Amino acid sequence: MLALASSLYAWNDCKFFKAKAFMQDHGVGHSYAYGVAGINGKTYLGGYTKGSLGIVTVTADADVNPNPAATIWGETTSDVQNLYIAEMDATGSMTKSWWFKGEGILEGNPGHGPQDAGVSSNMRPMLDNKHVVVSAYFQQKITLPDETVWTNLGENAGTDRYGRPSIKSKRFVIKLDTTSDAGWGPGTTGWIKKLDDDYPGGTSTGSTLDGDADGNMILTYNGCSIQKNATGMGEPTGGCSDYLEKLAAADGASVWKVALPKGMGCHVVTSGAIYCTTSIDDEETLEIAGTSVTNAKGADKAVLAKFNADGTLHWAKVTDASGTSLAVSIDESLLVLASSRMIQRIDLSSGNEGNVLWTDMSSMAVTAHGIRGVEVSEDGTEVLAFGQHTGDETITDNAGSSMTFRSRGSYEIYVLAIDAATGAGKYAIDGGGDGMEYVFGFSRDRSTGDIFISGTSRSENMHWGNLKRENVMFGGGDTSTAVGSSKAYAVKLGGHDDLPDCLDSCPAGGVLSAAEVKDGFCFIDRHCYANGEMANYVGSTCMYCDSTANPTGWSGPDTADHCHIGDKCIEKGAMKQVVTGQTSRGPRYGDSECEVCDPDSSADGYTLMDGYDIKDGGSCYKKIWSDFAKESNWIELPESCKSTEARRARQLKETKKRKKRKLSQKPAKASWAK
Repeated sequence: MLALASSLYAWNDCKFFKAKAFMQDHGVGHSYAYGVAGINGKTYLGGYTKGSLGIVTVTADADVNPNPAATIWGETTSDVQNLYIAEMDATGSMTKSWWFKGEGILEGNPGHGPQDAGVSSNMRPMLDNKHVVVSAYFQQKITLPDETVWTNLGENAGTDRYGRPSIKSKRFVIKLDTTSDAGWGPGTTGWIKKLDDDYPGGTSTGSTLDGDADGNMILTYNGCSIQKNATGMGEPTGGCSDYLEKLAAADGASVWKVALPKGMGCHVVTSGAIYCTTSIDDEETLEIAGTSVTNAKGADKAVLAKFNADGTLHWAKVTDASGTSLAVSIDESLLVLASSRMIQRIDLSSGNEGNVLWTDMSSMAVTAHGIRGVEVSEDGTEVLAFGQHTGDETITDNAGSSMTFRSRGSYEIYVLAIDAATGAGKYAIDGGGDGMEYVFGFSRDRSTGDIFISGTSRSENMHWGNLKRENVMFGGGDTSTAVGSSKAYAVKLGGHDDLPDCLDSCPAGGVLSAAEVKDGFCFIDRHCYANGEMANYVGSTCMYCDSTANPTGWSGPDTADHCHIGDKCIEKGAMKQVVTGQTSRGPRYGDSECEVCDPDSSADGYTLMDGYDIKDGGSCYKKIWSDFAKESNWIELPESCKSTEARRARQLKETKKRKKRKLSQKPAKASWAK
């Protein structure tokens, strides 16, 4: 059995991407980092801010502060939503920024629902390794960094499904010249362009963005033909369609444009060819550049298409895959499709285009948001994915090997690599904080191999490998504070061949034993802990590192300030969680009225508070006089006494009523006597 388990083991315990740095907004206000791109050792973030923005990079050695001239200063308590792009140099210092001032109001934190403006998560480095492509959108008005004002006040308004006036977003794209200070415009090789040349109404949200080796931009978007009517409001004149378009490297002029089926996402390779994918429903037929593809009766599937550099269709196939997140190596040797629960490699060899070569993560149990993005290494050996998890979540690769992620708060982030040839798991890392990390962007620097993820953090304490940091801008979750409860956040990962600091060696196969852990340390769940250090995972905060007793697992529990109930650590004074109602997603939980963790009374169970008891159904109720009488074995009064006592009580009650009536009938005092 041991030999079999060893032969099936795939995940490496001690060689994986390490956290080189995490970057966080330390400005006053709220911020999100939706997009991230790494190029030539630099990091580019894009998102929104309400108030000010200043990215501080935290490394193992020291803080790397921003160049003061690059920081953004707005009204600290304003709910006006502004957009930004920020550059961090190779050291992590914020050296440049571009500020887009908006007029839309976004109260509190954005969650699910509409936003007036935003930078999309599909920022990418162009294949020329000199430019970053950025996609953004706005409603109402936006002021560009050069003070140019763009307006979107009702000119493309129609009505929503309720008949109310509705404004579609205007989308614009930027080819950002990373070698210049200006980024775009005169004296640079970059430009900025609204996508409404052919559509007075503009465009709604775009799908994907990329750039070829010659500096041309490749993008997909949804364009709507709309014109103003006599009242000045917009009216659709031709509906909305999806398009694949190439914009010229020099000025963003349209080179060619092809109509696409719904929501296709595309990426370009070195040859100039473009691979696109979308979903096709059961028994549906799609028209792709004059070619029909049909999904036979069965499950919904992914359709894959390849376009030539001139925009002509090379081939289109319905696959047996189900995912529509696409990643392809620039030499076309490796293409994968991903869904939230699995990754599948697709054959590109002649005559076999669209066939599934392997499927991995089909038993993935991540219940939060699962896989949110996928990339491939340039040498074609690895498939990289990132996503979110919560609680204890386990993934199992196609070799039967499992890897468990553990959350310190609510949502946390993981990055994993699987073998491109077989689909077997290779290594993984997770990290986050005691609150929530919500992630959107995922990018890979082709020149350094570093991985970047971006989003927002609401944690007070953050932990990524050997990088541990208290969030000095933590607002306690209060959205009304000027500090803000959501701060733009990004992590830079790299160096998977470097050993963690607390290991002496990594055995062949990566199956770790206690012998490889340095004295005075524990190595648990791919993280190093000093002897005596407490666990920071949800439900495990009473466990600790005992490097002598168990250097590869937690020891404990320590019940001085915790209870240990049902294999979970509960803080002293915490109330038992009970079902208080139902929601569409399941039971709603809240504090019990009477059961509390009191380790001085009971370390392995909840303690009943004084003055309470538990009903048969498990609910709390306050004791009354008769309950205390029974507990004290008081002698019950004879019936004759009970009747006498009852009569006396009635008489006393009547006497009080008569006195009250007499008092109410007394004459009022004269005014001078008051």
